[in-house]
Amino acid sequence: MKRKLLYTFIFYIIFSTSIFASPSPDLIAEGAILIEPQTKTILYSKNSHSRFYPASTTKVLTSLLLVESMDENVVITKSQDSIQKVPSDSSHIGLSVGDQYGYKDGIHAIMMGSDNFVSHDMALYNAGSIESFARKMNEKAQSLGATSSHFVNPHGYHDPNHYTTPYDLSLITTAAFNNPIVSQIAGTPLYDFHVLNKGTVLPLKHTAAFFKKDSPFYNEHVIAAKTGYHTPAGRTLVAKAKYDGLDLIAVVMKSNNPGHFEDINKLFEYGSSNFKAIKDENGDLILQNTSYSSWGQPYVETALINGWLKPTTKSYMDSTTGHTFLMMLERMLPDNLQYTFVPYALPTSPVYRINQPISYAESLKILNSITDTLNIGTGAVEVTRPSSTSPDSNLTLEEATYLIDKLSTLLLQYGPIHPGLYK
Repeated sequence: MKRKLLYTFIFYIIFSTSIFASPSPDLIAEGAILIEPQTKTILYSKNSHSRFYPASTTKVLTSLLLVESMDENVVITKSQDSIQKVPSDSSHIGLSVGDQYGYKDGIHAIMMGSDNFVSHDMALYNAGSIESFARKMNEKAQSLGATSSHFVNPHGYHDPNHYTTPYDLSLITTAAFNNPIVSQIAGTPLYDFHVLNKGTVLPLKHTAAFFKKDSPFYNEHVIAAKTGYHTPAGRTLVAKAKYDGLDLIAVVMKSNNPGHFEDINKLFEYGSSNFKAIKDENGDLILQNTSYSSWGQPYVETALINGWLKPTTKSYMDSTTGHTFLMMLERMLPDNLQYTFVPYALPTSPVYRINQPISYAESLKILNSITDTLNIGTGAVEVTRPSSTSPDSNLTLEEATYLIDKLSTLLLQYGPIHPGLYK
C-alpha cells in the first residue's frame, strides 16, 4: 500500500478563478516613483534614478526655501529685472512691472499659478541674486539626500543643466509637503491674490486637476500638488495623498496631458490598495505589503514567516523571475536536499535567468523533477493554476509561494515513508 502511495500520490488542488487586485500600474510617464514619506520606503519605481527635467515642479523646492525664511510683512515688487531675464513665454498670473504683493501671496502665485516672474523676484529678494538662490537650492537638495540633482533657476524654465530624478524629487517633495505652510498652499484650489498698489484682486486657480470636483481626475485624498511643463520635460507632477493611516508621495516625469494626472491617480490607487501602515510596539511605523489576492494571502504569509520569501514592496501579483523562484526553493529545502535543485541554480542553467520571468509550467516542471530525484512519484506536485491564465504565461510571485508551499507539504507527507527526507 505504501509503495502504491509512493508512485500514485497526486497532490491535486483546484481553485476557482479569482478576481485579482491590480498589479503594479502601467504608466505613461517615462520616470516615476511612489514612496511612503515617513519611512522613505519605495513602493513603486520606474527609471527613478534616471535624469529628467523637472520644469515647474522645481517650484516645490523654491517655495520650501522661501517659506523657511518667510516674513509675512514683506512686500515684493514685480521688477524690470524679471522681465529682462525670465523668458517672455513663461507662465504668469498677469502682473505688471511695479505691481506689489505680500510675501505669502507670492508663494501662492508660485505654487498655484506657477508664475515664473514671481519666482524670480522672490528668489532675488531672498538671496540677492538668482545664482545665490540656486546655490541655496542645491545645498538644500543635497541636505535632503537629493544628490543627483542640479538647479540653476527658481522656476524650472528649461536649461540643460537644470535636472533631477524621480527619486530626488520625491525627497524634495516630501520635505516641502511636510512643511504645513507649503502643504496648505499646494493644496489650495482657489485663492484671492491681492495686488497691493492697485487694490485689486486676481483670482488664482490651482493648476492640478485633483482639486476640481468636476474633473475626471478629482481625487479627494490629494492634499498637495504641483504641476510642471515645458517641451523637453513633458508633463511633470508631484503630489501627496492621505489615506487611512497612510501618507503617499508620488512623482511622475515626462508624461503627457492628461497622462500625468492619470499616472498619479494610478500610483495612489496602487499604494492605497496594496499597502497598510501599522505601528509596532514602540510606536514606529511599519508598512505591510498586502498586494496579494484572497487565495494567495495564506501562501504569501507562510512564505514570509518561514523565510522562504524576503519582505518586498514588489506586488505579489506581478510576475517573478526564475532566479527569485530558485532562491525561494533553496530557502525551503533542508540542507540534505539542496542537491536536488543545484542543476537549475547554476548560472549556466536557462532557468537561472536573473532578470527573466519564468512560466508557471516551467516552475512546476522543476518541482516535479525534484520529486522524481527523490523517488517520491512522477508528477507528485500536480496543481491547477489558481487563475484561468495559460500555464505557459509568467509565474506570479504569489503563485511561486503557492507552489513552494505545495512542495514543502508534500515532502512532509512523505517524511514517514522516507525517514531520510528531512533531517
